[in-house]
Amino acid sequence: MEGPRDSTERIDTAHAALAARLRRIHRIAIVAAVFWVAVTLLCTVWVSSRIISNRLAQAAQENEREGKAVAGVVDRVFHELAAIPQVMSRNKELRAVVDRYNARGRAFADLPELQRIQQLKNDSDAASVSRRLALVASELNYDLVFAATASGILVVSSDWERPVSFLGIRVGDREYFQQALTATTGQWFAIARVTKGPVFFFSAAIEEDRGSTGVVVLRQTTESVGSWLASSQHTTLIVDKAGMVMASSRPEFALRHLGALADTKPDAATLREVYGQETLRGLATRPAHPLHEAAWIIDEHPYLVTRLALTVPDYSLLVLSSIDWVERDLIPQYLIGALAALFGVLVALLGDRRASSLARRRHDEIVTAALNEKLTALNAEKDRYLGIAAHDLRNPLSSVRGLSELMLETALEPPQEREFLEAIHRTSDEMLGLVNDLLDVSLIESGKLELRRSEQDVSKLVQRRVRLLEPYARTKKIELKLAADGVQRASIDAARYGQVVDNLVGNAIKFSPPGTEVRVALRSTDGSIAFSVQDQGPGIPEADRKLLFRSFRKLSARPTGGEKSTGLGLAIVKKIVDAHGGSIDVASAPGGGARFTVTTPSTAAGA
Repeated sequence: MEGPRDSTERIDTAHAALAARLRRIHRIAIVAAVFWVAVTLLCTVWVSSRIISNRLAQAAQENEREGKAVAGVVDRVFHELAAIPQVMSRNKELRAVVDRYNARGRAFADLPELQRIQQLKNDSDAASVSRRLALVASELNYDLVFAATASGILVVSSDWERPVSFLGIRVGDREYFQQALTATTGQWFAIARVTKGPVFFFSAAIEEDRGSTGVVVLRQTTESVGSWLASSQHTTLIVDKAGMVMASSRPEFALRHLGALADTKPDAATLREVYGQETLRGLATRPAHPLHEAAWIIDEHPYLVTRLALTVPDYSLLVLSSIDWVERDLIPQYLIGALAALFGVLVALLGDRRASSLARRRHDEIVTAALNEKLTALNAEKDRYLGIAAHDLRNPLSSVRGLSELMLETALEPPQEREFLEAIHRTSDEMLGLVNDLLDVSLIESGKLELRRSEQDVSKLVQRRVRLLEPYARTKKIELKLAADGVQRASIDAARYGQVVDNLVGNAIKFSPPGTEVRVALRSTDGSIAFSVQDQGPGIPEADRKLLFRSFRKLSARPTGGEKSTGLGLAIVKKIVDAHGGSIDVASAPGGGARFTVTTPSTAAGA
């Protein structure tokens, strides 16, 4: 059966094991939580990117389909705008008016502008054709339709009834006019000189056998073209080869440059003369981390951009699909990821609590079992103590009882009576020593040992105690030698320290053979007091050393003078030395005697 000391060690081991197991459980829980959060975040990012990538791919495909449909509409619109001047150039009434003013030559062309305007407004044929042009422009929502002579004098116009009309002005220097005369048709973008707005010009030559006799021109504002584009679900731009936006379903984008989306840009002169702009205003930039190859930042907002070629030379169509929804879609996805990460952390915490609870329960079971074993061992040890005490007290009591009965029943001579009384006194001293040892062990084992420290001259204390033991040593013809000169002061409990001296020196005398010597020494070393006792007895075998400081443990060596030994002395010494914050060391070789050294600090701990 385990002893109380073994059970206490088991309990201490269980406490240490629990602390280590709880630290390991906490580390595992933390690692698991961190790993789960990392994996969850990585999976959330990966899954979100896949979802967004797939949606962006679908949006890009839809953007391209939409773009092709819009491109078809734009091509038809531009074809219609280009065809109208060609159709009207074949109108007989219009050709007749143009021919008549061509025939007048420089006589008409050199007239002051106001006179030309007045003659044209008074011309009923010109007015009739102009009214027809106004009807066409009104029904088809064109900005302006007019015709000019070969010399570039505008003779009919859809705005002839307006207070400020284009009738009579010269347009011979216009690019669209020159294109029509040289190539039969023309198309041009410019800033209107009168309205200062961006417009498209579509022109066609009036062809005769002798050559081009004039030009019919249709002017349409980019705003009107943009309104046709606005029917699309996406933002659409018509862009020229210089990267300038000619028309857009969003008017604020008009006359801005595509920026990083364009391969070229207009020079300063072209920017000012053609586009009417003093500075180039960029529209598009490339994002630092594009989510898709078609992703661009347009006017500080993310878009998917699809570029499509138009049948109209030098123009292309851009279809923009807003992807502002990406950030909105990422929020719930990241929220789900965060909730999943939080769930994992909670699972880790619950697992930590569960594992810790099981570890504590197992620890409690071990401690309870150890305490039960300790109680059982203590109870057994108590019974053993009582048995030993009863055994050790029975013989002395029997002797005392026998001697006292003999003295009561028999008249003794004085010398014999004194001998009996000395035996009774000696036996009672032995019993009192045993009882004192039992009480000391009980007090120490219960943890109620309290030291009453005071500053003491340890040298004098040792000398006094050794002097009291000298008669005992002389009875066994053992010489006591003491080396404790000088004042050596320390904070100790004098009575308890005296017990240490008595037990160690008394044991040395008890187990030493006659004719030997016991050396007692006291010295100061580095803030501590070292007290040692060296005898010339049988020594302490290795097997006995494990039992040295345990209660009621009698060793293989026996007292040389038939003295009694309770097995409590060294246990009491060890407890008193420990209470003083000191230590006790044993050096021994079989047949070579034993040396016990007690080292205690000169001052109390914390003093």
